[in-house]
Amino acid sequence: MNDRKQHVMNIARQLFVNNGFQTTSIQEIIEQSGISKGTFYNYFSSKKELLISIINDSHEILENERNQLLLGQSPTDVDIFKSQILLSLDINKRFQLITLVQEIFYYNDPDLNDFIERIHLKDLKWLYRRLIDLFGEEAKPYLLDCSIMFYGMLHQNLRFYFMNHSKKLHVNEYQVVNYTINRLLGMVKEVSMAKEILLEENIFEHWYPSSEENNIERSLEDAIAQVKKVIKENVSEGDQDNILELVNFLEEELKETKQPRKFVIESVLTSLGNYLAIFDIKELQQLQKVIEHFLTYEK
Repeated sequence: MNDRKQHVMNIARQLFVNNGFQTTSIQEIIEQSGISKGTFYNYFSSKKELLISIINDSHEILENERNQLLLGQSPTDVDIFKSQILLSLDINKRFQLITLVQEIFYYNDPDLNDFIERIHLKDLKWLYRRLIDLFGEEAKPYLLDCSIMFYGMLHQNLRFYFMNHSKKLHVNEYQVVNYTINRLLGMVKEVSMAKEILLEENIFEHWYPSSEENNIERSLEDAIAQVKKVIKENVSEGDQDNILELVNFLEEELKETKQPRKFVIESVLTSLGNYLAIFDIKELQQLQKVIEHFLTYEK
């Protein structure tokens, strides 16, 4: 993502937090960002798409930083898990995500509500997988229930802890996270011994169906990843940034825009073709075919 687009997203985030999503106009965002209306609509098709991009960007940062914490570490290390949970709280504060999510609920838009629901389910699936790392396959049938209960306990513990310490300048979040994870350790043991299951793990198939749509989206992700790989292997470092910026723009247009602009996509593919013509990259041709399928599939 280029710096200018990131600047617009940062300005818009602050306006949404300070003034509310509904009351903030695109014109305000344009004026405070110092861009033209044409530039805004090159980046985002609507204010709603801008909000989705802001939250997606923050969540992507969370995923990357969370994964970084695991590099070279044992996935069974409870202290690493605690650090990952604390990181989630820090990202929420850093990007004011709770306020933005509240704005979405007040706005009561079906598309935005569905988007937030998917973010929550994605986080739940991450937590479920991390608990499998921590407690092993033998506890797996009970860990979806434990994941849901853990999130509930953590959110309520934080809420009332902050309420009780509202006058303090610095609140010890580690104490809340450590306490809640200690309760989780006992809870998993108890539920496993009782052999009680409320929700089966295959419910994720209902939440994330292995449909044709998902298969198409995975094919798109794979095709884009292959093109990026070939660019890094074949193009000189001095030219890589401009070409990869085009690929990133194309990816955002396809994945984050509810109605991708076909003329924009065709223009980007033409530019990529001109850049890469001398390399005869078959991966780019494959990407074009996948995009055609993606655009013709009624999402």
